[in-house]
This record gives sequence, structure tokens and C-alpha cells, in this order.
Amino acid sequence: MSPTVLAYLIYLIGMLPIILIVGHTLHRHGRLFLLDLFPENAAIADRVNDLLLVGYYLVNVAVTLILMRACQSLTTYTAAIEFTITRAGLVTIFLGALHLVDVLTLMKIARRGRSV
Repeated sequence: MSPTVLAYLIYLIGMLPIILIVGHTLHRHGRLFLLDLFPENAAIADRVNDLLLVGYYLVNVAVTLILMRACQSLTTYTAAIEFTITRAGLVTIFLGALHLVDVLTLMKIARRGRSV
């Protein structure tokens, strides 16, 4: 098996559990935050939470697949490991920043709703 194929396999196998575990955790804990944001209507909070989870999965899968492409063929196993670690780190940083933007947006909406 070539180092490039090995890197792709390790990257995908490694990213899948991270995507699923983080998505599940955000969905579970995000529900409480959204119930506070929509105190009169738990059904809306649950639907928004579900939509955020779907968006999370779509963006995460897209970023993971886009960043999977290597700039050139990897010729050594060391390069394959470096590729895998770098790409996983980039996905994690991007999604962490995206999550921060989501939380700040929801907090802004919550403040605006309480001041009206």
C-alpha cells in the first residue's frame, strides 16, 4: 500500500469518530442552551438543535474531504503521518472557529430577544 493511500485511510478512519463524537456532544449540550434561548417553545429549540447538527455534519464532512487531497503524491510514510496530522489539525481549528461563531451568534440573538 502506498503512503498516500495509507494516509487517506488513516485520515478518514481517524476523523470519522471525532466528527461523530463531537457532533453528538454538541447536540446533547446545545439543547439546554437552546431551551434557554426559546423558553416558551421546546419544540423549536429541538428543531433548531437538529438543524445545527445537520449543518455541523455537512460542513465537517465537506471540509474533511476537501482537505484530504494531498498537494503531491506522498512518497514516504513520514510524509503520510505529517499529512494526516496536519489535515486533522486544520479541520479541528476550522470547526472550532466555526463553533465559536455559532455560539457568539446565538448569544447575540438571545441578548436581542431579552432586551425587546
